Amino acid sequence: MGGAVYVRWGGLFVQWPGTELVYSGRAGGSRYNHRGGGANHLCMPDDPEHLQYTSGVQGNSYMYGVEYRPHSQPLQTVNYHNVPCAVCHVTTRATLLMIPAKVNCPTNWTTEYTGYLMTERYGHHRSTYECVDKDPESVAGLNGSNDYQALLYHVEPICTGLSCPPYDSEKELTCVVCSH
Repeated sequence: MGGAVYVRWGGLFVQWPGTELVYSGRAGGSRYNHRGGGANHLCMPDDPEHLQYTSGVQGNSYMYGVEYRPHSQPLQTVNYHNVPCAVCHVTTRATLLMIPAKVNCPTNWTTEYTGYLMTERYGHHRSTYECVDKDPESVAGLNGSNDYQALLYHVEPICTGLSCPPYDSEKELTCVVCSH
């Protein structure tokens, strides 16, 4: 079995022929203001399985749901909603690449999806940058009723070190996931 695997953040389904759904779920991560835990987001399946366990909260490391926090356009319609995800297997191509600040793939590459670059807010603890689908879906969750979450905010370029132009500090960064 060849091919490549990627996570479609903000979506529950695969979009293209030659790509199959491995599983769908919801994004999980460390709470925005906790110093410990993982720095990356994970696509948590909707049907978890357990081995031996100890009942009750042990105070080790915690996994929280991830919530959209764009606050403004684009993606304002999902503000405070929880982030779904789909783990996708590209059966006919073996290489994947996420390109920030682009909406088109290089020549001879296939677009898996386009979106917006998102991560934790600048004053929070760091997390990975994720390419979140430009047409996001959402799943049931706390919907802003509780801040005990991992959060995704739009990323904006700052003109210190990034040249403006071509970058524009008033525009959210885009992204594209490509396969080849």
